[in-house]
Amino acid sequence: MTETATTTAKLNKFEKFKAEKDGLAVKDEISEFVKIGWEAMDENDLNHRLKWLGVFFRPVTPGKLRIWI
Repeated sequence: MTETATTTAKLNKFEKFKAEKDGLAVKDEISEFVKIGWEAMDENDLNHRLKWLGVFFRPVTPGKLRIWI
């Protein structure tokens, strides 16, 4: 009998956080993110999973004003 389960040892860091939680699951958690603030968010949610929804986190650079149009 052959086992088809994927072990996390064979996965790179991106595949590991994708296996932990579906990227689109953050859509239901956005209201919670607003309550806790970006500082308290899980790093993978903030830097990777929100991109699945078209939301990109950019840390504030002191002395720089960035306007995206």
